[in-house]
Amino acid sequence: MNKNILKKLALSCCLALASTQVMAQKSVDQMSEAFNNFTTKLLKNKQVTLVVNDQYEGGYIHKYQFDAPISVLQKFDDTMLECSSASFQSFVKTAGTESGSKKEIRLAYDVGNKSTYVFPVEIDNNYNMQLMRDPKDESMRYAYMLTWAKRGDRAVGHVVEIYGKDPQAPSTNKKDTELNEKPKTALEFMQAFGTLRSIYLKQNDELRRDLEWNGKTWGRKQSDKLPLVTAVANKISSLCANYIHLLSNPDKLLVQRTLRDMQSSANDKYVGNIFATAADNMSFKRKKP
Repeated sequence: MNKNILKKLALSCCLALASTQVMAQKSVDQMSEAFNNFTTKLLKNKQVTLVVNDQYEGGYIHKYQFDAPISVLQKFDDTMLECSSASFQSFVKTAGTESGSKKEIRLAYDVGNKSTYVFPVEIDNNYNMQLMRDPKDESMRYAYMLTWAKRGDRAVGHVVEIYGKDPQAPSTNKKDTELNEKPKTALEFMQAFGTLRSIYLKQNDELRRDLEWNGKTWGRKQSDKLPLVTAVANKISSLCANYIHLLSNPDKLLVQRTLRDMQSSANDKYVGNIFATAADNMSFKRKKP
C-alpha cells in the first residue's frame, strides 16, 4: 500500500470520526435542552414534589419527582427516543410489558461513582433510559432516566439527569493508537503490532456487541465505535507498509497470518479489506541461490 493510499484512508477515517462526533454532540445538546425545558415546565406549573440538585467534582445530578398530566411528558419522552441512536446503552419499557431478566436499573454517580441510584423495574411502570458518552471526553457519561406510573390521567414518577465518570468507559483512547509509531528494530515492531492487535480485538468485539444490540433493539446497522476500529486498522496497515522490512521472513509470515485472521473476524467489510490489502502487499526476502 503506497503512502498516497494511506493518506486517503487516514483522511476518510478522520472525516468519519468528525461526522460521528458532530452527530453525537448534536444529540447530547438536544437531550440537555429537552431536559431543561421539561423540568422548567414542571416547576412553573408546580408539578414537582421533590427536587435534588447536587454538584460534585467532575459532575452533577439533577433529580425531579413529579405529579403531572401525562401529556406533559410526551415531548421529552419522544426526544429521548429520537436521540437513542446516539446512546451506547438504552432501556425502554412500557407499562404492562415484561422486562425479561432485568429487575432493576442502577445509575452510578458522585465522586468515584461511590453512590448509586437504584430504580426497581416494575411491570406497571414506564421506563426510558438513555446513556450517552460525552463526545468531547469518552470517559464521561450523560445518563437520562424517565420513569413513571399512570394514576388516572396523570403521571407520577421521576426524571433524572446525571453527568460524571462513565463506569463502562472504553479503556482505549486516541493515545493508544499512537504508541510505538516508529519502530527501529524487529522487536519494537512486534511489540507495536501486538499492542495494536490487542486494542483492535477489544474494540472489534465491542463493535460486534454494539451492532447486535442496535440491530435487535433499533433495527439499525451502525455504531459509533466503528471510527475507532477503523483508525486502529489503519494504524496497523501503516505500521506494516512502512516498517515490515525490519522483520525476517518467519516473522513476516506470522504477521501476514495474523492480518488474515483479523480480516476474517472483522465486523465491517471496509476494515476487513484494510487488513487484506496489508497482507497482500507484504514482500518477502528471496533466498540467495
